[in-house]
Order: sequence, then C-alpha cells, then structure tokens
Amino acid sequence: MMEKIEIIEEICLSVLIESKDPWVPLETLIQKCKDRMRDDRFDEAVIVSFLRSHPEIKVLDPFYINIPEVEGLFKRGDLKLQPIAILKRRLPDEKDIMIWLYRHTENLLEMLKNMEITAETETKKQQIGMVINKTKNLLWKLKDPATGIKDGGKLKNN
Repeated sequence: MMEKIEIIEEICLSVLIESKDPWVPLETLIQKCKDRMRDDRFDEAVIVSFLRSHPEIKVLDPFYINIPEVEGLFKRGDLKLQPIAILKRRLPDEKDIMIWLYRHTENLLEMLKNMEITAETETKKQQIGMVINKTKNLLWKLKDPATGIKDGGKLKNN
C-alpha cells in the first residue's frame, strides 16, 4: 500500500506542478492516477484522503449557494461543482483569488444564459433567470477596487 501512495503522490505533485492553471479539479488528479497506474480498481477515497492530508497541497471544496433555485439546478445535474487541489506554494494572493472568482463567476453566468435559452419550460426559464440575476449581483459585488477589475471584466492597468 505504501508504494501505491508514493506513486499517487508523485503523479499528483507532477500534475499540480506542470498544470498551467494552478487550480486542478480532484477528478482530474484521480483520473491521472488511474491512467498512469493502469488500475481502475483502487479506492478514489484513498487519493482524496491523501491529498487532503498532504502538507504541500490544499484541497478546496466548492462554495455552495444556499438558494432554492440553485439547489434545484444541482439536484437535476444542470450544474456541477467539484473540489479542487492546488499546491500551497502556488496559492495566489487575495487580489488574484478575487480575479479568479470573478472569471469563474463570469463562466457560470454564460453557462446559465445558455441553459436559459435551452430550457424546455417557462418555469425552468424563470428559475434560471432568477439565478442569472443573483449571479450578476455577485459579479457586481466582486468588482471592487482591490480586485483591479473594472466594467467589462478587464483588469485595470497598474
């Protein structure tokens, strides 16, 4: 078992170091381990537990918005959030985290807009529309002088 853990550590650290995006979904790390070890049988919980306790790695669980409309989207599988891992030495400062949140919230907004277009019922369109409005409000709140983000989502020149 110890040998397997060492191989898992080597694979995960390698992926986290080489990734252009420092935020790597746990799902990606698990899949890389399965691919490189050519073994679909081992317990994913072992990898997750190992990563959560590793001194060089920070695992972040997704934030969950406690809004009934959003809960419905998750339950139906229309939205999926997953834990991510990052090397502690690659953790960004507060401004970079705010910029990252802003950009991912923009992506969420685009995904919601596409879902609204393809919604099959008027009720579903209204539910998604409410989430879109709340997401727009969140984007507005993330536009703060500390983030360096101005209207249009572009960074201010320093």
